Amino acid sequence: MPQRLARRIRALDRPRKILYQRKVGLMRSFNRKWFYPPAVPGFAFVAAFMLSLLVWVAPSALAGGASRPPTPGPRAADAKLLLAIRRADLKLLKAAIAEGANPNIRATNGLTPMLQLIHLAKGPLSKPQYDCFAFLLRHGENPGATDADRRPPLIQAARAGDLKTVRLLVEVGEVYVKARDRFHKTALLYAAEAHRRDIVDYLASNGDLQSRSVRERREHLER
Repeated sequence: MPQRLARRIRALDRPRKILYQRKVGLMRSFNRKWFYPPAVPGFAFVAAFMLSLLVWVAPSALAGGASRPPTPGPRAADAKLLLAIRRADLKLLKAAIAEGANPNIRATNGLTPMLQLIHLAKGPLSKPQYDCFAFLLRHGENPGATDADRRPPLIQAARAGDLKTVRLLVEVGEVYVKARDRFHKTALLYAAEAHRRDIVDYLASNGDLQSRSVRERREHLER
């Protein structure tokens, strides 16, 4: 009786063993076919290597001319502009603008070049920083661009107590003097908090209170 039961168990297991053997055989044949290709003859290998060398390594040889140095793209020009802002290098800044750099590009901290100059100064702009600031203002940068607190360069310059930069933005950039940040404060309020009477008087006489702005006075004179 135990022998007969053992024979029945072996008979039931036989189809499973057959299926397992077939599965293993198929896997071995697949690996042999796709992962172990036949060896390439030496001449064919050398020919394939030389062809890839001509196509990928020396395209100028196929064209019949010497390779030209790569021209700087917009990304390289933008990187040069950001480097010029960090160094306050006017010559490098002019070269970046000539190569097509975007004057309104934002750095990794989200600041435009003019806001970055004020941020790096930690106070009134130095002479090289002011020259870069004026160059950017005259070459297409938006003076109304804001930071995360919605503060344009005018408010930042007033907070830093930089009357010279405030005058440049108002008279050359013709910025909106009554612009408010996310705390609903204008440049005049920040200048008053910093006890800068000169900046308060200048902003009050150039559009912040009842006086006309520079743009309004120019339009009135042109009529």
